[in-house]
Amino acid sequence: MVKAIMGMPMAFLSVVGADDRCFLHETGLGMSGTPRTLSLCAFTVAKKQTIAIPDTLLDASTAQHPIVQGFLKLRYYVSAPVILKSGFCIGALCAAGQLGFKFEVRRLN
Repeated sequence: MVKAIMGMPMAFLSVVGADDRCFLHETGLGMSGTPRTLSLCAFTVAKKQTIAIPDTLLDASTAQHPIVQGFLKLRYYVSAPVILKSGFCIGALCAAGQLGFKFEVRRLN
């Protein structure tokens, strides 16, 4: 549903652990998880807020990240934290892609 709403080719629900990230559901990625070091979701978990990066190559926090420069070559990324009632953030709901993309603010609200 996130893929269709956002109009992005990749969408996933991830749980971020100390060392890895597991995808509870994914479409467009073709994998079940990655090491945490390959996770942009870890930024969302740490900040506990929605992150929208329209061009990962122009963003200082992601430009040199392995998932941007490496095998997936992500160019845009949006994620929202998954926060439990206790306040603990366990992961993120994400959408991403490999070509430039312009976000529409109404899509993020």
